[in-house]
Amino acid sequence: MGSTARKLDVSPWRSVPKPYAEPLRKLPSASLRRAIRLPELSRGGLQWRTNGAKVDIVVEMTNGSSEPTSSGVLVVEAAPLGALVPGYEIARVPVLALDPGGRRRVPVTVPRSLLPTTRGPAGWRDQALDIVMRELEVVSSADWAGNLNVWFDLAPERAVEAHRALDLKIAAGRRAAMWVFLPSDENGFEFAVTTPSAGWTAELVSLLSRPALVVGAPAAGNRTAITLIVTRRSDGRAVPVEFSFESVEGPGEHLGCIPV
Repeated sequence: MGSTARKLDVSPWRSVPKPYAEPLRKLPSASLRRAIRLPELSRGGLQWRTNGAKVDIVVEMTNGSSEPTSSGVLVVEAAPLGALVPGYEIARVPVLALDPGGRRRVPVTVPRSLLPTTRGPAGWRDQALDIVMRELEVVSSADWAGNLNVWFDLAPERAVEAHRALDLKIAAGRRAAMWVFLPSDENGFEFAVTTPSAGWTAELVSLLSRPALVVGAPAAGNRTAITLIVTRRSDGRAVPVEFSFESVEGPGEHLGCIPV
């Protein structure tokens, strides 16, 4: 995957109301924080896959120190696909101490009904949108696409997030669009997209006065991975949103809007 190729500066616009409230996290006292030693988490160690009506989540944790870790409680939060989107708690898992140099994979299975659903094009009624859709498809997936955020209850500042929509399908030779919803922020956001594989195209455009990621697919049977990087100007925080695509014969899938 190449480095970021192009940027689009976008001012904030009024987003749709979000039903999810940012959870309150009470930090432990300084003395308690010094006494605990918890396993390490990483974005690469956070994986999930859809399994029928359930989503199987695996959280990998490691202990790179020469001392055993403390036991703790792993908290798992979910949010709609995007970046800087408030989430809500879906699971708490007790975790036993991990030996020095140890590695452990903690499985968590949740009903898909507990996870937020990204809005699709159903019910959209906009003449301008109808015109756009003659040229572009709107990507979606039968698999769950969204954000997961994991952290230990005694160390919420060490939370690890993953924002992913994987195995998305686009009809060969077609282009597909994914809109980006922005929260209110007077300073706005900057966007960049990584370079896709040969034959694919990816660009950030203003579509119907809203920022959108537009991906073009080559002949059927090709795959690519693309990362959309959203940077909040107010504090410089950058969040990657990961996608993987496959070009297929016939119609693709529908993902809808990406709230960030």
